[in-house]
Amino acid sequence: MRTKQQYIQGLSKMKRNIYFNGERIDRTDELQMDCINTIGTTFDEALKPENEGLCTAVSHITGAKINRFTHIHYSTKTCIKSKI
Repeated sequence: MRTKQQYIQGLSKMKRNIYFNGERIDRTDELQMDCINTIGTTFDEALKPENEGLCTAVSHITGAKINRFTHIHYSTKTCIKSKI
């Protein structure tokens, strides 16, 4: 699983294909940072052992433990697997 910093680094390597007010902006443009920081926090929270049941899932593609917020839900049973 990735950290918030790795997530942001990944965004910076992607194509500049986001537009704001008709101007093409970088994916890590300051205009995007509130959203990026919020999404990035989910990566760091998923790495904490106490959040594993809520913030992680097992990929049906690779079998690896992944961040739940990047998981492709394919049934209602996979949407919530919380220990809470």
